[in-house]
Parts: sequence; structure tokens; C-alpha cells
Amino acid sequence: MKKAPKIKDLIAVTLIVKDEENNLLSALNSIKHICSQIVVVDTGSSDRTCQIASAFGCELHFFKWNDSFADARNYGIQFARRPWILSLDADEELVCDTLIKQAYLLDNDEVGGINLIIQNQLNDIENGQSLQHRYTRLFRNNPKIFFSGRIHEQVRNSIEDAGFSVLESEITIKHFGYSKFNQEKIERNKQLLEQELALNEKDDFMLYHLAETEFAAANLARAKQIFQNLFNSMDLSQQQKEITRIRLGQIHLKEGNFADLSRCLDFKSEDENREGFRKFILAVALLTERKFAEAKPLIDSKEVHSSSLINKSDLAQVKELLQNY
Repeated sequence: MKKAPKIKDLIAVTLIVKDEENNLLSALNSIKHICSQIVVVDTGSSDRTCQIASAFGCELHFFKWNDSFADARNYGIQFARRPWILSLDADEELVCDTLIKQAYLLDNDEVGGINLIIQNQLNDIENGQSLQHRYTRLFRNNPKIFFSGRIHEQVRNSIEDAGFSVLESEITIKHFGYSKFNQEKIERNKQLLEQELALNEKDDFMLYHLAETEFAAANLARAKQIFQNLFNSMDLSQQQKEITRIRLGQIHLKEGNFADLSRCLDFKSEDENREGFRKFILAVALLTERKFAEAKPLIDSKEVHSSSLINKSDLAQVKELLQNY
């Protein structure tokens, strides 16, 4: 009887890196127990990134950056020699146990890809603010499966075109890249998004990510314009539709435009994190108008207290304001 392969024998991990000496070792340590091949593609590092990768035992390859994340990732996956590929970034860490617990998902011959939870850390860990989304990061090593898109590159379309299905999972990757403001990355992302939009100006997926990038850079007027144009989009996911409304609510709060804020946030989310953040923004607006009685039940709600989208220090300040009410 043929012995079932160990999970390490099934998975190759590919990473695209540039000047990641401060992050790479943590990423590599997070995957060392679940893979038997690590492919690192360097796009022009000038620090110790390549030395760290080599010392860890990674296969190191070099790719001349051409403003396309898809091209870089596709270059990397051609070197994979395992049945499955996990795509990881240097500023990410796999929660190893979550993959080990659901390794059985790799046994289904009809499955070509698995959606993972990407947990984005938005600021310092002490304030505990994070945003999560799902993304196809684990997929079969198959010549018909490849990435497309200069930025926010996708592999799912090729998986489904090849006749495979994509499964949801609880496998989790922690992403720390948003926890530190990086103007250079923001400008690079804007440039790549605008190049994609030059090919299709009605691509709501790319417009959404451009709006998020402008919001992160505090270019609120530009972010507001794009989010408003996406307000009734039918092409965005439910999460993206709700984040669009929440971002507009945040912008209206900064503007003191409470009527439009209420209109944007006139919905109820089934996601506890987004629902808590929605209530928190409404509560802050009510506090600004000194409507303490209306704000208090919102702040006291379980969704607000459990939401990972709310900065803990901001919540503490709001609760302090309400203490004497």
C-alpha cells in the first residue's frame, strides 16, 4: 500500500522580494514546517535579503522588475517542483497550525485553489487594529494556472478556466505591510493601478484598490471621488461594497458632514468587524453633535468591543468621554 505523502512533500512556497532584510527571516520561519521547497525571486535588493534567503536554504532566482507583480510571480512558480504552491510575501507570516489542520483540502482532485484568510495588521499590535480579506494563495502546480494583473494580481481566474474549483478555508496569513506608512510603496502601487486602469478605466476592482491607496495616503478628496463613483457598483464583493461605504463615512466624519455620513452608513453588515466599525463611526459623529444618549448604546454594543477594525486607544478615549454621561 502506497504511503500518503507528508504535507511538506506537497507544498512549494514562492516569494517575491526586494530589500526585505528586516522581514524575510520571520516569513521563512513561519513556513519551514509545511514545505520542502522555498523559491525566492529577488527583483533588485541592495540589502542583505539575498544572503538571508541563501543562508536559510532557499532557491534564489533573479527577475528584472518590469512593473508587473504577475510577471514576477509567474517567473517564480516555474521553478516549483511540488504538487501545490503557496504564494507568500516577505512581510507576511503563515499561521502554520491553520494549514496543518486543513491539509486534507489538498486531497481533492477537483480542487485547484484554496482561499486563505489574509489578516492585515493596520497599525502597531498594541492597538490591535486589523482588516481581513480572502485571497487565493494556495493552488495546484499546473501550467494552466498562472497570475494576471500588474498589481493585486489574481490567480483564481486561471484556476477556474482550467476546470478546477476554488475552496474556502480557515488557513490564515498575517500581513504586516500596512502597519508602517511607506510613501514609496504607496506611490509605486498608485502608478501600477493607474497603468491597469489605462487599459480598462471601468475596472471597479482596480478603482477600489486605487481609492484605498489614496485613502491610506490621506489624499481624501481623491479617495472620496473614487469611492463615490463606486457607491452603487455591482462588480465589487460584499466586503468591498461595505468598506466603500465605511470609508466614505470616515471621510464625511472628518468633513463634519453628518447627513451624508448617516446616508453612507445606513446599512447593517453581517460581518461583526465591519458592523462594529460602522457603529463606532456613527457614535463618534453623534458625540461630535453632543448626542450622548444616542451614542452610548452604539459604543456599548458587542460588535464595537470585538471589532478588529477599531483602534483600541480611540475606543478608550470615546468610552472615557461617555463615563460622566
